[in-house]
Amino acid sequence: MIEAIFKNLCPNCGGDISSYRLAKGLPCEKCLEEESENVCDVLKEGLLKERCDIEKELNSWEEYFYKYTNLKPWALQKTWAKRVFLKESFSLIAPTGIGKSSFGISLAAFLSTRNKKSYVLVPTKLLLKQTFDRLLSFGVKEEDILIFGLDAKKINLY
Repeated sequence: MIEAIFKNLCPNCGGDISSYRLAKGLPCEKCLEEESENVCDVLKEGLLKERCDIEKELNSWEEYFYKYTNLKPWALQKTWAKRVFLKESFSLIAPTGIGKSSFGISLAAFLSTRNKKSYVLVPTKLLLKQTFDRLLSFGVKEEDILIFGLDAKKINLY
C-alpha cells in the first residue's frame, strides 16, 4: 500500500499525519513518537487526550452509579453524562420513568466527590424530599446539601 500524508488531520493536534497511523487509530508522530496499545495513557495533551480524559471520567461515573444503585446506567444516561463532562449546556426532556432523576442525583453526588457544586431543581416538595434522601444514599454529606422549599424560609439541613 502506498502511504499518504494527510494535511491537518491528526485527531490530537490537527497536524499532518500518515495514512498508516490513521488506519491504526493513532495520532501523528509529533503527538506520539512510538506506537502504543493504550494511547490514552501515553498522550500528554491535545484533543484526543481530552476525549480520553472524558472517557475515564465517564467510566468513573458509571462505577459510582453502579456502586449506589446496583444497576448499570442506560445508554441515554451515559449520553447525558458525556454531555456534562464535555461541558455542554442542555436540558433533559424525557418521559416519566426514563431515569432523569436517578441520573441527576447520581451525577450531582459524583461531582460532589470532585469538589464541584450542582443545582438540582424539582417541581414539588415531595420530589425535593426524595431528592434529599437519595443524595444522602449516594454518600453526599448532610452538611453539603442546601435546600429551599420545605418551609417558607431557606433551610440548611444538618
